[in-house]
Amino acid sequence: MKMKTIVFGVLYPKMQDFLKEYAVCINSQTDLDFELWLVNNNFSEVDTVRKLINSKIPIRILDVPNPGTRGPTLWQHIIPLLASETKKHNVDVVIFTDTDDTFEIARVQKTKVAFDSGADIVFTELVPISSNGLVKGEAWYQSNVPSIAQFTDIVSKNLLGLGHTAIRAELLSKIYPVSTDLVVTDWWIYSSLLAQGYQGHYLQNCVSFYRQHDDNIAGIRSRFDAEYIQYGVNLKIQHYTELLKYMENSDHLKLVQEEMERIKILDALLSDPRILARYMMNLNNFAKLEGRGLFWREEVDLKFVPTDLLKN
Repeated sequence: MKMKTIVFGVLYPKMQDFLKEYAVCINSQTDLDFELWLVNNNFSEVDTVRKLINSKIPIRILDVPNPGTRGPTLWQHIIPLLASETKKHNVDVVIFTDTDDTFEIARVQKTKVAFDSGADIVFTELVPISSNGLVKGEAWYQSNVPSIAQFTDIVSKNLLGLGHTAIRAELLSKIYPVSTDLVVTDWWIYSSLLAQGYQGHYLQNCVSFYRQHDDNIAGIRSRFDAEYIQYGVNLKIQHYTELLKYMENSDHLKLVQEEMERIKILDALLSDPRILARYMMNLNNFAKLEGRGLFWREEVDLKFVPTDLLKN
């Protein structure tokens, strides 16, 4: 059965620096039977985008209110808009992309095969690159990510970003409402879906190149400072607070409650400079381990508190 597929991304001013690379990536796909849907978020060069994209690929530009907003404020509009428009146009599959990133030329083709086999969510390998496109690190993601991602895999850390995932379009309406109190939208989207029993399937032999630059607040880091950890603690508390609003009848209620308590304990412990110093040492030593990176928000965890101090 032929699946109507869209490749989706957000146009914003900063991605102007990477527009040509993104266009080459889109135009080079081995399967060009898709539409390119782009949200115009205060981007002034839409006509340039149209000129750069292969004429065989239909383009739709979607507008959102309050252009220039980011994160949850932006995705509060994007998710219902996408849900409505994909239903109206009988779209089956949405392939998410970050317009400052690139991915291999067979991504569309391989994603379709995965959905044809019954997947609800798929995700690719991630390789970090610098702002100039040079590979920054090894492909550690594949060796540390589960082949099937479930809610238990992402409750304490985020494995799934919007630059390397795809979903069945019908799932857009299943995502819990986005609150402006959130900081991380992709973690919220996939926590919502996996909490309801949907699973993420790892797409074998398919790579997305994840660009690291100053505007990328998540990043794949090998070193952290105390300010960033406190930011992460607050972020997790916000995330769990919002998630618990939808967990009343969920099998995962207790798990989310336990994670919230763990982070509150961590927050209290890190107010002690002695514990904070040891925590940072343990965390940064772990982050430097050869062949092992940290998933998003995995750096905020009680496992980095020295056990001797945890008992005191």
